[in-house]
Amino acid sequence: MHADVRSDNVCILSNAGEREVRLVDWSHAGAGHESHDLVQLLPTLHLEGGPPPWQVCTEPAPLIARLAEPSLQRACVSEQPDWLRRVFADLASINLRWLAAVLGLPLPEPDQHTPS
Repeated sequence: MHADVRSDNVCILSNAGEREVRLVDWSHAGAGHESHDLVQLLPTLHLEGGPPPWQVCTEPAPLIARLAEPSLQRACVSEQPDWLRRVFADLASINLRWLAAVLGLPLPEPDQHTPS
């Protein structure tokens, strides 16, 4: 697994009308769950205007919960710029809504900082 898939680690190359996708920055690579990279990527894609992750992937709930933890933790750290804390808070909100959807719970209402 790549373990740090996000838009700034993805290169889309176009050659003779065909496109290739390449991942860069493999410093966190290792063995892990086959869905790890997808589960890690979907919240950041939604933050950048993509579909809600719960419309793309509905399992595995334990992995979604485990990968939600860093954004939840970082949203609570006050020793970082406000803009960065807001990004982590938005990611935490997306992750919590995703987990609620996967577990069949009502989706929490987003606040003014959270993309719908």
